Amino acid sequence: MAPRSTKPGPDSSPGNRRTGSSAYTHDQATRSAVPPSAAVGRTEPPDPSVAAGSVAAHGPTLRPPRQERSRATLERILQATEDLLERQSFESISIADIVRAAGSSVGSFYARFPAKEALLPALYDRYDAEFRPLVEQALSRIESPDLALAAQARLVIEMMVSMFRRRRWFMRAMALHARQRPETIGAETRAHRTAFHQRLVRTFLRHRDIIAHNDPESAIGTAIFMTAAAARDKVLFDEAPHASSYVTTDARLIEEMTRAFVAYLTTGPT
Repeated sequence: MAPRSTKPGPDSSPGNRRTGSSAYTHDQATRSAVPPSAAVGRTEPPDPSVAAGSVAAHGPTLRPPRQERSRATLERILQATEDLLERQSFESISIADIVRAAGSSVGSFYARFPAKEALLPALYDRYDAEFRPLVEQALSRIESPDLALAAQARLVIEMMVSMFRRRRWFMRAMALHARQRPETIGAETRAHRTAFHQRLVRTFLRHRDIIAHNDPESAIGTAIFMTAAAARDKVLFDEAPHASSYVTTDARLIEEMTRAFVAYLTTGPT
């Protein structure tokens, strides 16, 4: 009997290899075919400051690289990821997609990040920097002293829904990251979120004379939390069973959540 050949067959390449019944993912195939140490394309030596900042895969923040070339590459990688998130989920984006869009290489990526998920803290920092001026702009309208309670509530809910809808996949990735790795959210970002919430509560306290709850401040905080949670779930996670079972439009969602907000604050206990 002739000995069995150990020569790899046509289906044993990294791109076609299977483990059990599941095919390699695109990222796994890329890692197998192009190790970080031998990546093709434009490679560069790791910036020590970048490597130090990414040792912990999900550290609280990425240490800014010292080298100008490394800063430019890092910016391209982060911007490319944001651009891809304009049209698809974070889960569906591969490292190969990111480096292709960034005009970089797999080796350059792994010199900065040990895994795709390690991008998320840096992306969250960028999101927070963008979030702050948008909030200030919205609050300048919400804090108008002439607004009735319902009009003020509608503006807050419109702000939430439009912010989630405008960059849905990016916001979804940020929401998931904040829930799965809360330890990576820095103290400054947390303090800003708390200050924003408290500022909204103070704004609504102008209507305390028509708020039926015996603790108006607590009631307002609860109303804000409930409406934000409903808007976030419906817009960002509409594919989930519980959200998809409620069929509505953004306009209708805003209308109904405004009614709920006002009714909760102005209706006494039964």
